[in-house]
Amino acid sequence: MEAKTVMCSYLSRKMSKVRWQPNDDLPCSKFLTGSWGEPSQPLPNIEEVQGNAVQLWKYVPNMEPIPLCTMEHPGDVTELKFLDTETFLVSSSHGSLQLGQVENDKDETFYNIKSLNSWANIHSFKNGAPSSLTSFARSKNGVVTVGDDGKLAVIALDNPTPLFSIEDPFNSSLKCVSFINHKSFITGNSLGNLKVWDVSGGKPQSVFNLPSTLKLVSINFIQQKPSQQHLLFVGSDDGSITVWDMRNTENPIILNTSHNESVSELQFHPENPNHFFTCSSLGELWHWDMKQDSSLQQWCGDTLNERLNVTALAEPLYLPLNSLDVVAESVITTCDNEATYIISKPLSLL
Repeated sequence: MEAKTVMCSYLSRKMSKVRWQPNDDLPCSKFLTGSWGEPSQPLPNIEEVQGNAVQLWKYVPNMEPIPLCTMEHPGDVTELKFLDTETFLVSSSHGSLQLGQVENDKDETFYNIKSLNSWANIHSFKNGAPSSLTSFARSKNGVVTVGDDGKLAVIALDNPTPLFSIEDPFNSSLKCVSFINHKSFITGNSLGNLKVWDVSGGKPQSVFNLPSTLKLVSINFIQQKPSQQHLLFVGSDDGSITVWDMRNTENPIILNTSHNESVSELQFHPENPNHFFTCSSLGELWHWDMKQDSSLQQWCGDTLNERLNVTALAEPLYLPLNSLDVVAESVITTCDNEATYIISKPLSLL
């Protein structure tokens, strides 16, 4: 097996999100980043885009990433997701959501990021101050957003205003959202609560809460396993990851291995979802191999934990790793030291 390589590049901004740009024909060679913590006031005599931004980069192995184009972004980037090979959604700490598009000429000598639509002030507090739009999820019927104001909103991409805005009865910050299927989605909040919502009637209706794990720590993400969509992987501020089987929610599986501090993101390998990757606020980057037995019909905690093999892809950086993405044999992650790390051939995945 070819040895892994680690490429470190400094991109002059603290990046909160990073995503490989999908490519139907060729291996991914471009990635999109979103920044946080940049000053909003422009500096004199500087023509470059200042403040927070969404940027497209070209990746060539063993070379520094090449900046291709930049789009200014109001507030910190809180989430970034491609919808297809060109269009993406990006959310803001100012409570807004934007639909963007990457465009280029036939020869790929000119690149641009343009805004196709935007929704301002989706989330705000009762005093009118903007609230961070912390997460969003998309289904074929629209987009659901959640925010620190404790509200969720439903948006149609062809409609200039939100269709619905609903306050969560827990009255706490909503931190993440994920669709379970086209009829239902699930939200997680800062108190560790998970709530399932039904959207089959149009307006979301609260259905039930998942049993409390009594940890009372913020939930940072909810990721659905692509090959087994009844399985939800939930990451928390204490570094733990819990697996919920939506066919039987009475017995969640808490993985024996956990990060030493808050787990930031989890991404499944797109071609082999028995492999997934996590990063943490302590600067840990891990590869998890589930080695799944296809004959196993019902998961149990002991069986899953016995099958898990966890490998650190690098030494801890002791600075937050905020985001990661994986495609083919390349993992990319971003750190608060303004660096992006690309690990090629981390392990034999396929």
